[in-house]
Amino acid sequence: MHSPLHKELESNANEFLDKVKLEADTRHAKGVARRGLADCCATMRNTLQDSMLQDLFESKELEIIGKTVQITLHWLDAPLAADVAEYEGRKQELEGIVHPIMHKV
Repeated sequence: MHSPLHKELESNANEFLDKVKLEADTRHAKGVARRGLADCCATMRNTLQDSMLQDLFESKELEIIGKTVQITLHWLDAPLAADVAEYEGRKQELEGIVHPIMHKV
């Protein structure tokens, strides 16, 4: 049988471990969301640089895609404490602007 002190220490340790796991899971989810947004930008930037695809877009469309990607990358480079929802929201905004243009191809 464990003493009350032992039970309290064990409880405190379990609480601490739960907190550490939650923080690690949150950091991981943020990293996944951030990389998803960065990958989306890279894909769109590469599409813009593909000479075979450039001819399929109007110059104004290329400018819109380029500026949107540039703004998003600038936001990603800024030192901020964004959460998963912010990264996912930015990705949805980016896709909402760029995908209708890309679907023409």
